Amino acid sequence: MSLSNTNFYLGIDAGGTKTQAVVTNQDCSIKTEYITGSGNYKAVGLQQAIQNIKEATQNAIQNIQNKLKTTIEIESACIGMASLDTPHDREILTEAIQKAFKNLPILKCKLVNDTKIALRSGTKNPNAIVLIAGTGSHCYGTNQKGVEVNIGGLDYMISDEGSGYMLGSRAIHAAVQSMDGRIEKSLLENLVTKNLNIQSMRDAKDVVVLPEFSKTKIASFASVVFKAAAKSDTAALKIIDQTVEEDIQLISAAIKRLEYTEKFDLVFVGGLFKENIFKTKIIEQIKQKKILANVIFPELEPVWGAIQIAQS
Repeated sequence: MSLSNTNFYLGIDAGGTKTQAVVTNQDCSIKTEYITGSGNYKAVGLQQAIQNIKEATQNAIQNIQNKLKTTIEIESACIGMASLDTPHDREILTEAIQKAFKNLPILKCKLVNDTKIALRSGTKNPNAIVLIAGTGSHCYGTNQKGVEVNIGGLDYMISDEGSGYMLGSRAIHAAVQSMDGRIEKSLLENLVTKNLNIQSMRDAKDVVVLPEFSKTKIASFASVVFKAAAKSDTAALKIIDQTVEEDIQLISAAIKRLEYTEKFDLVFVGGLFKENIFKTKIIEQIKQKKILANVIFPELEPVWGAIQIAQS
């Protein structure tokens, strides 16, 4: 294979859980990847996040050079970052990435919020919205006039409606309410108590104040909501309905601000959409509210959206 006219591209998904780097050529016929830990500097600190991103990048490049038995140069790179939300974030991360990539064979590098790579992993349509609903939530959209909007995505202290965190938080609240008799007895009480390894929800106060009781830990309680809902638990079903409604509100706000007048692509990404009940309920709400959307659950991982942006 002749590589004389071959351009190579780097895509990185620097998320809260993992950092995935992919190196490929124009038609993606040659590709390698490497995965390290979190690339979210707000979760693991700037030094660790940048170290993980650099390690993933170096190894993805090295892997493709080993495969081809020659050195290569990256024509363009795109990094989708979960923590790139404000001008202050951009200033910090741009400086850190420039320093980390200084001696790497990368000609150009774009830094974007991870919503952008998630969107492009599902569609190339300029009229498109992505809803990320995982540990946190974020809605991002564009239109053919070049307008971009962000709805939510400001982390759990002031945002994250429609997320795993909100599901988990509500599950814990419902468990206490069930114990108190403020709501109908719920399976969530026993499930949450077992998950916390305590005898009663009265003991939960000693657990939830610990430093390790983080946003991610609270979001993990979303699983007990789905477990209880599978047994038709009233409280669990209500929590899921509330969360779906919040996601619909995020989407509706984006539609209004983007001034769509015709059908658009709606891309769903995140762990909540791996749950059939959640997936079914949100599709039902889209139909019920007559939202003119072409619903897409991407087959490609978000990192491939970063590759598309790098190639554009």
